[in-house]
Amino acid sequence: MPVNLASIDTPRQEELVTLPPLADLRLGCALPSSTSRKRPAAQVAASQWPAVQSGPYGRFSPSMPPSPSTSDMSRSASPAASRQPADAKKTLKERESRKEQRDVNCDMEDSFHLYTGYTPVKVQTAGNGFTSGLENDKLMNQIQQGALLNLLLQQSLDEAHLKDLALDSRFKLEDGPNVKALRAEWLAWAEAAVRDNSVLTGTWFDDGTSSHKTRCDHVGKSKACDRHLNQPDYRRCRKAQRKRMIEHNLSRRVSRHNQDRAAKIQRRRESRLS
Repeated sequence: MPVNLASIDTPRQEELVTLPPLADLRLGCALPSSTSRKRPAAQVAASQWPAVQSGPYGRFSPSMPPSPSTSDMSRSASPAASRQPADAKKTLKERESRKEQRDVNCDMEDSFHLYTGYTPVKVQTAGNGFTSGLENDKLMNQIQQGALLNLLLQQSLDEAHLKDLALDSRFKLEDGPNVKALRAEWLAWAEAAVRDNSVLTGTWFDDGTSSHKTRCDHVGKSKACDRHLNQPDYRRCRKAQRKRMIEHNLSRRVSRHNQDRAAKIQRRRESRLS
């Protein structure tokens, strides 16, 4: 019996299309043009970029991160490499600034101790003390030094103001000639200290050299003085050396005073004889 081929239902061509494996779809592999179904352009573009697939870490999959180009890598590496010398220079500058601040604190503690004879009540802990170079508590030092500074400035200013009032009772504090002269002297002294980078400039502690180069110090974790032998505590050695400097400068001052006095007496005798 002849078969009527027209009566047999043939499957549609699109039902016979074999889909690629799931792994190929995840990798974005395109189907052969002869068997692929025409898809919208948006779907085709999405399949070509597997890194945009949603995953457990968000929109971008960590398994296949986008690879940067060579130019991107060079641009990202250059700033980091250029920052290294700048960071090292900044660190060195900060270290030098901290050392200068430490030197000022030590100078103020030594001068306050030797001028007033003050003995610290609250002593620094062993670690902090040897690191900072201080025997007294730093905050207590600042309070005491500031209080004494304000007292002495006020006394000098008050004395100058009274001299101005003796000249004219209408003088205000800042208008009197004696107060102006005193303030000018103070400012000149302060500016000289800034130029020398030392609070000991022109004082009995001044040895004519940079105090930052001649001061007692220590090396590493050692507490001994690095300039004078058999001195177990460089802080006390520093104060002892400065006490000797005061005595040396005072002896020179006394000697000069005696010479000036003898010269004055000699001039008086010569004036009487003439």
